[in-house]
Amino acid sequence: MAAGYSHTTRAAGTTLTANIY
Repeated sequence: MAAGYSHTTRAAGTTLTANIY
């Protein structure tokens, strides 16, 4: 999942990015 996060978050926007970062 961690590998997909960078790709998913990038496409989704910053919704998940905020959770990761």
